[in-house]
Amino acid sequence: MDEQIQFNKPEKKELFKVEEIFKVDEETLKQIFQLEKDCFPEQMQSDDKELRELIEDPELIKYIVRDANDRIFSYLVAVPMVKEYEWLKDYDKEFSPDEKSLYLESIAIRPDIKPEKVLPDFLGALFKKAKNEKFNKLVMHARVNNEFSKKLQEFYAAKFFRRLENWHGFGEPFDYLEIDLGQNK
Repeated sequence: MDEQIQFNKPEKKELFKVEEIFKVDEETLKQIFQLEKDCFPEQMQSDDKELRELIEDPELIKYIVRDANDRIFSYLVAVPMVKEYEWLKDYDKEFSPDEKSLYLESIAIRPDIKPEKVLPDFLGALFKKAKNEKFNKLVMHARVNNEFSKKLQEFYAAKFFRRLENWHGFGEPFDYLEIDLGQNK
């Protein structure tokens, strides 16, 4: 009698998972607060109250990325540009409201994680959600010093419009970029 041998295919080990967040518990907020401190110089950090308001706002699009141990190592918050306009118009005089654009308010990836490992899935989830919500563009003021602006231009065809040398009084330059969501999957 022939013996049938079954080979178990090892399951692909999940290195991280991207999650859209709607309601958050205190532990999730605590991890996001810590991530904010780990990722940004003090002058760029949102305080806990401001960050809590962003994360808990039901009108915003929010994602987190968890590692295999269920620890959050990245988050992002995107805001309809028309909602963000009033707050940013004094910092960028060329900024104008557009109902079809989504503004990337904040993105943080723990410094020990290579952005190119997580950005395809992370931004891919955001692009899909934004298109489903009928947005045509993702716009942002992207940091230059950590090469985030360069990576977005190189890998996501982000179009450079202008550089603001001391964006928001942070003491470093940021580039205003736009990504056409029709060109990104």
